[in-house]
Amino acid sequence: MSITIMELATFRLKREPTTMADFEEANLPMLGGCQACGATVAAYNSCPTKSGYIACVGCVPEHFGYETVEQANYAVFLYPAAREKLRNLLFAALKDFEPWVDDEDICVVVDKVNFSIKICD
Repeated sequence: MSITIMELATFRLKREPTTMADFEEANLPMLGGCQACGATVAAYNSCPTKSGYIACVGCVPEHFGYETVEQANYAVFLYPAAREKLRNLLFAALKDFEPWVDDEDICVVVDKVNFSIKICD
């Protein structure tokens, strides 16, 4: 079963959210729309998905949502920040060896198994 936005917010805040301000503090939506069916959803009946959108509990298939709050927290909040940090470190290192490379030339491609860094075409 996929975790809900409410469960992820509770994990991030270390307490149960009760107001819109609590969800803003957790950097999560309290209300939204299902990416699949378009239904209006709230935190208790919506799930973060691997596509980056939210879906209602009826539409999110088992392989599309996150099984644990730790998985979801990493994918939604920590992974993008780590990827950007890696990109910035690489750019700084490349500037020493390839002065013609600018910030827009660096691509970092990461999946769950491999990562590659290249100079974009």
